[in-house]
Amino acid sequence: LAVLRNPPVTPEYNYFLLEYNGEASLPFLGVNIWAFGNTSIVPTTTAASRSDFLTTNEVTIQLRPVNPVPNGGHVRVTAPSGFQIPTECVMSLSVHESEMPNISAYPPGTARAQVLQWAEFMPSDLTCQGDQTASSRGRLLLTQNDKYMRAHTLYVLKVQVINPQTTSALPEEWHVQSYEDLTVNNIIDESYITGFVVNTAVQFFAYLKPESTNALVKQRLDFNM
Repeated sequence: LAVLRNPPVTPEYNYFLLEYNGEASLPFLGVNIWAFGNTSIVPTTTAASRSDFLTTNEVTIQLRPVNPVPNGGHVRVTAPSGFQIPTECVMSLSVHESEMPNISAYPPGTARAQVLQWAEFMPSDLTCQGDQTASSRGRLLLTQNDKYMRAHTLYVLKVQVINPQTTSALPEEWHVQSYEDLTVNNIIDESYITGFVVNTAVQFFAYLKPESTNALVKQRLDFNM
């Protein structure tokens, strides 16, 4: 039985039913698609860059791996055309606050160390690597201190990019992939995630300080642009 194409993510109702010659099977469980779950992308700003000013944007990517990303592996982020990830790029990784374990509940020693391997990532634990010539691609390398990404855990990956100078009316897709090692031969999970529109940057913007900072006081906020 040939399937035209796998779905982009595992369906919520993931069961098959086989019917043939007037007979039917009971529903049986389908396969888990190796694609990140619970994905989202949130920008800090949607303003386009200008020829005289580049707009730096910290983009937050939320994702839940189906498979672990082992120590020695990496996560590759490809932004839409026009975005730039510098050669010396900046990325961070953390467990989503809703699933972050209480580290202090684990006694010092082996048990705590094992949790910290997948739950806490310091800057020295990670390496961000852009292309030799800055492009829309960047890689987060998990090569230090036995760190890895645990399967089925919700992570938050933040990456600093430079927004394109052209605007977009519709959001384009970001491509996120994980690999077992530092090559692109052994892919693990892969997803296309809907991004955000890029808007024209305002030429002038000013925020006027409120008259009062007292709690519960009705306040008018004034902006000039």
